Amino acid sequence: MLSLKEIRKKHYTHQRSKLVNMNADIDDWLYSPYNCFKARIYIEISSILVYFLQRTHITPNTITILYAISGILGGVFFYFESKNLILTACFIFYFKGILDWSDGLLARIKGRTSPLGHILDAWGSNVGYIAFVSGLSFHCFNLSGDMAYIILLIFFLIFKSLDFKTYLYQQSYYEILNKTNNIEMNFIKTNNLKEDKKKLIITFLKSFMDDRARTTDTVILIIVLNLYFDLLFYIKFIIFLYFLKSMIVFLGSLYYFYFKNS
Repeated sequence: MLSLKEIRKKHYTHQRSKLVNMNADIDDWLYSPYNCFKARIYIEISSILVYFLQRTHITPNTITILYAISGILGGVFFYFESKNLILTACFIFYFKGILDWSDGLLARIKGRTSPLGHILDAWGSNVGYIAFVSGLSFHCFNLSGDMAYIILLIFFLIFKSLDFKTYLYQQSYYEILNKTNNIEMNFIKTNNLKEDKKKLIITFLKSFMDDRARTTDTVILIIVLNLYFDLLFYIKFIIFLYFLKSMIVFLGSLYYFYFKNS
């Protein structure tokens, strides 16, 4: 069993290396003080959690499943008009990332890292993202009584479920796994966009209204402030932006695969 000090050291080393590859630096307090602060909250609490979990039979994948469930639970709490439940939902979405930072750490300590764990981790993040947008849309509907935000949510879910790129990856993996030879490996390799302008657009869309902390935490802050001040306009605008991104990604995927064959 590792001591808490050893776990913290291992965790800090891994996160520094991981975040540098993502063009982030948890030690650059001058450039991104909030990200540095948030990262340390996650590292410290997840280290304590893993310190106790390493002595149990709880698996890393169990933590990942709980991570996904917490997102669903937070989204459900947004459906109600109770101020306490809304605050609870905000609390869940703000801190549930601790579970995301714990499962990988526990896997490395127990020597149980696996491709399945990595896929589950990405799946849990996607579940939380959909639950957050869904819950936020119903929260806005409760506040405004306007069915337009339920309609926007329905289209958001349709765009997410019918995304051609997601289906392509799913079908490609299935056929390669079953050796049907209908799809060549070269077809599903990432295509390098030659035009810098296209690269810039793709990069912007990936970071625009995503499920990362900088976006979610900002939205959470607006939700909390709206409980005491009138910021409903901003919540309405945020829901529209989530819808707009899902539509652009959906149509963009169809455009590139159908017209550009890429």
